[in-house]
Amino acid sequence: MDFLRFPIVLACSLLALQTLIAVPTAVALTGHRQPEEGELLWQDQLNRGGDFGTAVAVQGKRVFAAGFSQSLTTEDTDFVRAYDARTGRLLWERQSPKRGNSEDVLLAVEGYLVFATLSNHIRAHDVRTGAVVWEDALGAATITDVSAKQGMLVVVGYRFDGNVDVLVRAYDAATGELIWDDRFNSGGNNEDRAFAVALAGRRVFVAGETLEGGTGLRSFLLRAYNSRKGDLLWDDSSPGSSTTAFAVVSHGGIVAIAGTRNLEFGANPLIRAYDARDGVLRWEHEVPGGTVPTNGFFDALAVQGHRVFAAGSRGGFLVQAYDFRSGTPLWQRQSQAAFGVALAITASHGSVYAAGLDDRDWLVEAYDGTTGDIMWEDRFDNGGLFGIARDDEAGRGRLFVVGDVQTPTDFNDFLIRAYATDRDSGRKARHSGFPRHFKVSLPDPRDSVRRTSNR
Repeated sequence: MDFLRFPIVLACSLLALQTLIAVPTAVALTGHRQPEEGELLWQDQLNRGGDFGTAVAVQGKRVFAAGFSQSLTTEDTDFVRAYDARTGRLLWERQSPKRGNSEDVLLAVEGYLVFATLSNHIRAHDVRTGAVVWEDALGAATITDVSAKQGMLVVVGYRFDGNVDVLVRAYDAATGELIWDDRFNSGGNNEDRAFAVALAGRRVFVAGETLEGGTGLRSFLLRAYNSRKGDLLWDDSSPGSSTTAFAVVSHGGIVAIAGTRNLEFGANPLIRAYDARDGVLRWEHEVPGGTVPTNGFFDALAVQGHRVFAAGSRGGFLVQAYDFRSGTPLWQRQSQAAFGVALAITASHGSVYAAGLDDRDWLVEAYDGTTGDIMWEDRFDNGGLFGIARDDEAGRGRLFVVGDVQTPTDFNDFLIRAYATDRDSGRKARHSGFPRHFKVSLPDPRDSVRRTSNR
């Protein structure tokens, strides 16, 4: 298998200020009663010709979604949309012409700003109005991930300047002032790329790969920085190992990366965990393949307590749980579809939520974090999910997912959905049988949600 980052979809990005809209377009579904866990609260579907959702983030009373629109008659545009998290009412939208060749729209929120990146560009919007507060262009670079925390914004990717180098830039989130940056190349004709970043305490962790110029083999890379000064604290790689890291997460003094190991035929999902302080390897696990070679990988990680959850693909939709300290595999959920991938994952209050596509269906699944039992799922035809965010402030218990769905005319519509996830409400989900599949126009979206205590 030879790819940089498999979970590629038609998905682009965003940045800019042009159109300001405040029209209630979302469909609210529950009224004033207390919703059940897994119940669809509201959704918004955007149809301007060819519309794709690629990222979602939430803060307080607002949820932010990003994506891009394609047109046969006008130039392609990127957009950021802000919604009322409770009702789904559209608060504002900013559009701008599509930049570069990137198809990743990335979002992060910190303080009163929501940050959107597209290709080599960063733009900070006021969360209340969408007004642009600051922006930065990085020249011959591609941004692949972004994270914001504790007053900092960190973006990672790679830069083209004779060589292909890892790029890391840390900003003051409020002002856009550059605090530090780093460019790394492993030497020779090697190409080095960063694909993921995590901020944890006083450290920034960056994961990616090195493509070796002489052999053409890939090897993962992991670099740990002092978050305030940018000093390199430790790093790790494995030359010639045919590995790539697509995700990184840190919690409780442990940092984990996840990705893939290429084989002669196919590839296996791979996860490694380190001591966050000194980079000593604690454990690693490679998900073995079956009798038929498949392209397997992990692309997203989430951690809660002493468990880490990895999402990806082994032919079909795949979620795997581990003990974060020891690496002991705890449970696995894997579909038997010929094609599927879990692209996003999050965990909260003992539950795990994964989103992606399976057998070319839109799929959201909720699991008991301890047992892996499926609590509910939402599935329908011709859709794909590429972003997930949760809202746990003050026990609100909401899950937001974003992606797109194919219409009968073969165009794609942007789609965002909000689900109830408050397990503490005492209203447990009821089994409602198999979901009814539907194409868009989505006559009653709640019919797609399946709730069960086990599969």
